[in-house]
Amino acid sequence: MFNEVSAVLYSTDAKVLLSGYIYGLGGRDLTKAHLVELFNELQRNADAGKVTTQLQQFIGVRGPKLAYL
Repeated sequence: MFNEVSAVLYSTDAKVLLSGYIYGLGGRDLTKAHLVELFNELQRNADAGKVTTQLQQFIGVRGPKLAYL
């Protein structure tokens, strides 16, 4: 859904901050702790006025933190 929303907003005059989060891979749960960290990251982006994290990230996967873009 991130790609569709960002494509629509790209052609508008709105200057919004976008970042995508992918969760639930392999049937993993999205926990309250994941949501708290997600909203903390979004708040840091809003405070900075720009996206300071990776554009798209994976939540709840095992191993190192995965991200691309």
